Amino acid sequence: MNTTSSARIFIVAVTVILTGCNCGKTNPSFPLTLGETRAYLAVYGAATATDVAHFFGARVSNAKLWLAALDGELTAVRCGDRQGLLALARDIPDLTVKPPAAAK
Repeated sequence: MNTTSSARIFIVAVTVILTGCNCGKTNPSFPLTLGETRAYLAVYGAATATDVAHFFGARVSNAKLWLAALDGELTAVRCGDRQGLLALARDIPDLTVKPPAAAK
C-alpha cells in the first residue's frame, strides 16, 4: 500500500468515526450517504451486503440498495471461497499487491 492509499484510508476512517456508525438504526430506509458506504469499503476492503449491513446495524435489503447505488464504482472480487464480495474498483490495485516475502 502506498502513502496515498494509507492517507486515504486514514481520512475515510476518521470520516466514519466522526459521522457515527449507528446511522442504520436511526433511519433504516436509506440511512447512509454514498460517502459513508464508500468509506466502509475503502477501510475494510471487499465486503458482502451482509457485511455492510452488520457493520451499520441495518437490514441486508437496505445494504443491497446502498451497494446498488455505487454500482458503477464497484467490482466483484473473489477471496477464497467467499462469494458476493464487492470492492471499490479504484482499490483493486492495492488489494492485489502481494505482501513482501518474509525475511529469513
